[in-house]
Amino acid sequence: MLDFVFKKSPEGLRPEHPVPSVKTDLRALDPDRELLVWFGHSSYLFQLGGKRILVDPVFCGAAPVSFLNKPFPGTDIYRPEDMPDIDCLVITHDHWDHLDYGTVTRLKGRVRRWCVLWVWANISSTGATNRNGWWSWIGTRRLRWAAV
Repeated sequence: MLDFVFKKSPEGLRPEHPVPSVKTDLRALDPDRELLVWFGHSSYLFQLGGKRILVDPVFCGAAPVSFLNKPFPGTDIYRPEDMPDIDCLVITHDHWDHLDYGTVTRLKGRVRRWCVLWVWANISSTGATNRNGWWSWIGTRRLRWAAV
């Protein structure tokens, strides 16, 4: 385990150059336009049926300590403040690379509905009001999907 944490990564595991990216003004996007924005790993925003859904946002840190698991250069261009108002925030599970407390805390006033799957940690201070398990339906009145 110590080698994994402290030893230099084998060649080819990290990009040699920053990942090409374009920072878009997400707040200026037409909410009726259907689209998907992938931020890296498990974080993405999609607009569908006039709704904005943000999944597993990790914009502050994806590790329990700052020197572990740094994002690849070019994948760390967004912050919670860059996000538009969110109709539904989905947290799939409570691994630190999917549930970033810093991000969800900073988004808390701009999320209409929380869809939290298998998150046993106490995140009630973020505004999360419902918890769901796998094989359940989550979403809004007009847009629902199965957690399978």
